[in-house]
Amino acid sequence: MINITPNRGLALLLVVLIVFSLIMVFVSYQGQRVTNGVRAYIYGEGQWTKAQKQATNALYKYLYTGNPDYYDLFHESLTVIDGDQIGREAALSDNRDFELARQGFLQGKNHPEDVDDMIWILKYYHLMPDFQAAVDIWVQGESRIEDKRVLAERIFERHTTDTLDQELIDRFSEELMALDLDLTRLEVEFSDSMSRAARQAETLVFWVTVLTSTILIFAVGFMAFIYIQKTRSSNREIKRSEFRLRNVLENSVDLIYQHNLREGGYDFVSSSSYEILGIEPETLKEAGPEYLINRIHPDDRVRMNKELQRLEGRDIDEFTIGDSEFRVQKPNGEYVWVQNRRTLIRDSSGEIAAVVGNVRDITPLKEQVGQINQSLMEKKLLLSEIHHRVKNNLAVISSLIEAQKMEMDELQTDHLNELQGRIKSIALIHDKLYKTENLSEVELSQYMQELTEIIANTYRSDGRKIELEYDLEPIKSNIVKAVPVGMICNELINNAFKHAFDEAQNGCLRLKLGVNNETVELIIEDDAGKLPQNFTVDGHDSLGMTLVKTLTSQLEGELYTSVEKGEFTRFNVRFKL
Repeated sequence: MINITPNRGLALLLVVLIVFSLIMVFVSYQGQRVTNGVRAYIYGEGQWTKAQKQATNALYKYLYTGNPDYYDLFHESLTVIDGDQIGREAALSDNRDFELARQGFLQGKNHPEDVDDMIWILKYYHLMPDFQAAVDIWVQGESRIEDKRVLAERIFERHTTDTLDQELIDRFSEELMALDLDLTRLEVEFSDSMSRAARQAETLVFWVTVLTSTILIFAVGFMAFIYIQKTRSSNREIKRSEFRLRNVLENSVDLIYQHNLREGGYDFVSSSSYEILGIEPETLKEAGPEYLINRIHPDDRVRMNKELQRLEGRDIDEFTIGDSEFRVQKPNGEYVWVQNRRTLIRDSSGEIAAVVGNVRDITPLKEQVGQINQSLMEKKLLLSEIHHRVKNNLAVISSLIEAQKMEMDELQTDHLNELQGRIKSIALIHDKLYKTENLSEVELSQYMQELTEIIANTYRSDGRKIELEYDLEPIKSNIVKAVPVGMICNELINNAFKHAFDEAQNGCLRLKLGVNNETVELIIEDDAGKLPQNFTVDGHDSLGMTLVKTLTSQLEGELYTSVEKGEFTRFNVRFKL
């Protein structure tokens, strides 16, 4: 059952009255438009008839005198009729042009204030049979006007060729008189139809008004009956609702309160205050917020005291209220962590009057968070130590290889150098992870630049001066992506120093790294220009290139090679980050 309070019942009655008033205004307005429009058409019919008579008299005079001024006057008189025709056709066409219709009716010498109503009636003329009949008569009249134009052209032709005799004059005069009589008949029929349309509109407005009034009477009576019935039970329902609400508040696990900002005290404190804070609700209500502030932990008291001052200050409208967490001391000396969630309450004028809060004991949650943070710290230290030890172990392996090289020939030493470079590229990643905060992401741009410098320093000992250029965007990657990227860089950079710049004393090596639509693009290019013309990635089966292709496949990426103008050899690796 819908609960209608006194205020709501009055509001509904007011809405009904407003709706009724709007309907009556609408009906009256539409009725007035119909009346004005019909009156305008009757007035326009008078202008139309006047123009038609003037055109007929001018044609008579031209017939008997042959004076071309009368022929021009004939056509000038018909511009009024032409304007009305333009207005009607523009308003009734499939692609209605109301601006053209307005100009046409103004040309027809209709009153400017009536033109909009005339166009509006034409939009809905099919709803009024008598008006539709008047429009049909109007169209017939225009057809007769066209016949009169044809007759005028025939007379003009005879006068021009000087072949007009008395017999033709009499015949033309009889045709003109017949057309004039037919037009007069149509004009009378048009006026009769418009008069009937006006009476029909008045009748329609009358019955709509009666029907609306009847509906209003029944609606108001029905609502008054419902209002009386609902009002009798509203107080009982309100009391039951208040009882249920108080029952919920009093039995809530959380402490519910309302802080009156104007008086400075608590309007309500739920009984949960004793379970959470060890303080009786009546004690809090009597002592006020200051009592609670004094029991907050010293480390939290300054912050909470500032919040309380701002709540009770004049800048409350600019204060963004939110959740707060602090410690409160129970009477037994124990501190408990609580979370205070607050909402501002405004009065009927929109001014902030009170704060409703929900206080929850979060001591167990704080303890769990502390344990989790301690565990995370331990795991972070352990992971950092793992990266450090992996780096050291790889360094040991590299040292063992270095010792082994002393017993190898030059060809075997070159292979071991390549192996050492690959190990160093992996070790460098673990070193980077060991030095980061999150231990899970490597800054690829820094890593690539540092790796390139290490490789370049190895080859600078032979006196070659190879210029290094960097265009690296800061991109972070996890170790799964970083290791293949590092090894690809190691192979391609070593390949450039070892093969492209093997005999050159000067050169340029460029490294580019960027992201476009979540696709990472790594470019390594040199200006040595020694890539064979028939070189293809798939057709080159060296260990280094095979390793690059395998690592690119691990990245689910693509590898491209090209030689640009200026003799730059480019290796391009693209993969999703």
